Amino acid sequence: MPASEDLIIGFVGFHIGNVSGSSVKGWLAGLRAWHDLHGAPWPSDSRKIRFARMSLRIAGAHRKRPMRNPITIAHLLALYFGINFNIPFHCAVWAVACNAFWGCRRLGELTIPSKSAFDPKLHVARSTAIQFALHPNKSPKSVTFHIPWMKTTKEKGASVIGTAQHKELRSLCPFIAMKKHMQVNTDMPADFSLFGYIDDHGKPQHMVKSTVPRILQRDMERERITQCTGSQFPNWRSC
Repeated sequence: MPASEDLIIGFVGFHIGNVSGSSVKGWLAGLRAWHDLHGAPWPSDSRKIRFARMSLRIAGAHRKRPMRNPITIAHLLALYFGINFNIPFHCAVWAVACNAFWGCRRLGELTIPSKSAFDPKLHVARSTAIQFALHPNKSPKSVTFHIPWMKTTKEKGASVIGTAQHKELRSLCPFIAMKKHMQVNTDMPADFSLFGYIDDHGKPQHMVKSTVPRILQRDMERERITQCTGSQFPNWRSC
């Protein structure tokens, strides 16, 4: 160290076409940060390195992930038809799905990566304040709660606002789904994840991110509607 100009260009050239351009750029950013941390010079003015970075846009284009189709009302309906509201786990799945959909949130912002990965600094807890707003006529208006972290705002978090649905969409209402979840899973510890549930043995469990796509995939096959892969589920959009 420091890495020479030729070594950096060779590193870029070795990976061109094998991984996406954004991956290599991320690695270069990490290498530069490592140099800065140790007070070593980084050839930031190198034209050769700049041209090598530009080539990543073209050579790595075929490695980019395909566009993700949005989750639609048809997908949400498929999930709804497979839900048994007498089962706490099902109620939790339905609540997180509805609030991710109508609140336009990524599943990863409302769920846990794995059963042992819950972190109150990153994941919304059961103890969080939930606001169930009503219209003047006492009909549901919205359900709102704060998440401590999200991809764009980081530790500032964000408010999740699930607008209540009425008439023909009432069955898909996030307000009602959250009420049912909180009622059925009432014995959850306050320091557990918000969408955690009571399992068949009476023990609390976290809602893992991969659970909802897996169940939805099953229900889509049953209803014979457009299939989606698990990688498409972090982006829910109402349409």
